[in-house]
Amino acid sequence: MNRMDEFRILSEELSVLPSQLEGTLARAETRRRTVRRRMATAASPFAVLAVFLAVFVTMVNISLPFARACGSVPILGDLAAAVAFSPSLSAAVQNQAVQVVNQAQTQNGVTLRILYLIPDQKQLDVFYTVEDGQNRQFNIIPSVRDLKTQQSLPASISSGSWGDSPEEKSSLHFFTVDFAKSDIPAGLLLGCSAYLEEDAGMSPGYRPSTEAPAAEFSFLLHFDPKLTQQSEHLTPKVPVVLGGQNFTLSSADIYPTRMQIDLDGDAQNTAWLRSLQFYVTDETGRRFAVISNGITAMGEAKSPAMNGFRCESPFFFNAKHLTVHITGATLLDASRQTVHVDLKNAKASALPEGATLTKVERKNGGWGLTFTVKPPQASGGYQLFQSAYFDPLGNEKEINEWETLSTMRINPENGIQSQDPDSFTVNFSLLNYPYDTVELSPDYSRFVALQKPIEIRVR
Repeated sequence: MNRMDEFRILSEELSVLPSQLEGTLARAETRRRTVRRRMATAASPFAVLAVFLAVFVTMVNISLPFARACGSVPILGDLAAAVAFSPSLSAAVQNQAVQVVNQAQTQNGVTLRILYLIPDQKQLDVFYTVEDGQNRQFNIIPSVRDLKTQQSLPASISSGSWGDSPEEKSSLHFFTVDFAKSDIPAGLLLGCSAYLEEDAGMSPGYRPSTEAPAAEFSFLLHFDPKLTQQSEHLTPKVPVVLGGQNFTLSSADIYPTRMQIDLDGDAQNTAWLRSLQFYVTDETGRRFAVISNGITAMGEAKSPAMNGFRCESPFFFNAKHLTVHITGATLLDASRQTVHVDLKNAKASALPEGATLTKVERKNGGWGLTFTVKPPQASGGYQLFQSAYFDPLGNEKEINEWETLSTMRINPENGIQSQDPDSFTVNFSLLNYPYDTVELSPDYSRFVALQKPIEIRVR
């Protein structure tokens, strides 16, 4: 049996959900999802849109066939199981694009162990365990600094997330350091602050601003240049029209951990591109979908436009040809950059397509707002507004926390409750806000759905 056969066994095991996990995905879909600002950004000069997906990696602990399949992979089985949610990271593990580190530090009874790194030219994935012998949970807040100057490096750090209950938590956690337009350095200082997580449902990377860390760590990391120098740059320069706006697919960059395509907007456009629905195929029909974790899109600072969009990586598949298939997009019209909300009378104008203001209430010296959203197709929820909002005097404030809730419906015949795929709700608060009106910043204004995908050959 060769290595590809072994990995195929693992893939087949991944496609079968053990009976012990049958309710896990349903709970994930219907549970209350609180999204907090948990991107640790150090002097970041670029704007990014990050998506953090729930990662369930406990199959290896409760499914014997699954554990055996993971154990058969030449790289360590715990890592193979932990990256099973990500086709790109799984391929990196299969192709030995992994550094085994196994550095450990203990402070105040808390032990943090950095086990594995998956580095490439633009991104670093760090896999670790944290424990204190008391089965308590910790949130790790990472930071990265330059080896010589000790200054913060321009990178965005996003954490993976786990389920609500302790049994849904894996001992092997991870976070991603994204260097965006900069190359990963030869080495860096990785700082990690461990905060005690008293709320089992708390999102990784979040901590109250007044809480002191239970322990702080610093690791010196150097990266294998054979791994960090792997990339391919393509320049198709093909025009694309979306929703009456002109763009150019100017480049495509392929790294071991993801592929990024760049769409540059025409200077005469009256709307900015905010998101892109697309996938990539090779000559065999193999599909590379939008990236499974971390940053899905990025753009320039001081502009609403997003111009870099990411999908899973074809790097290790030796594809002769690659074709981008664009199926839709969201746009933000320049004439609809703000949404005016009359809080006293619960009225709003120029809301994003599909959204309705359904509830406004006085709350904690401010206001609580609820929006019901009917997406153009089944969706688990998405962002309606950016964090910035403005009071009547023009002062800018920030929304630091919002909730995306699944809308539930009851079958009248049997009384069984299930998720309604046709709508969801978004809740957030304007804290300590005494005014009766507010200007919100929409994340988009309209959808573009293509009846026939735009196909662009990039290789």
